[in-house]
Amino acid sequence: MPDPVLSLIAFCDLTVVEQGTGKNTLVGLFQSFHSQQFPFKAQRFFVHVSLTNLVMEEKVTLAVNVKQATGAVVGSFGLTANLPKPPPSAIGPIYINFNIPLTNVTFPIPGDYIVEALYNGEPVGQKPLHVHQASLPNPNIPNT
Repeated sequence: MPDPVLSLIAFCDLTVVEQGTGKNTLVGLFQSFHSQQFPFKAQRFFVHVSLTNLVMEEKVTLAVNVKQATGAVVGSFGLTANLPKPPPSAIGPIYINFNIPLTNVTFPIPGDYIVEALYNGEPVGQKPLHVHQASLPNPNIPNT
């Protein structure tokens, strides 16, 4: 069985899958969070994962873990999907997109976190997610 190849990990506010074509629209792409207070709870965001070199027509699992530098998992979500049989006219690699919703992920401290994608329980790639301490507004400076 071939090894899956990670094409993309992206963070966004919302994903939309077009009916008919299956094209994905990623809305509100970002690389980091900013919060004035910690622990910080991200109410909802999506991790978009694109893979290729997959065995089609099989049931698969895809999971995403959000980990601190220590390796502690602060958020996780997984799903199971049946991969469709590719059309006979398919030429070249086929990319399968997964939109993973994460809700109520609590980041205990500012820092760099790792978002890891696992395909059938095996790591296939990761991407850093930066969580920054935002400055508190100075009450002595008027808003302009």
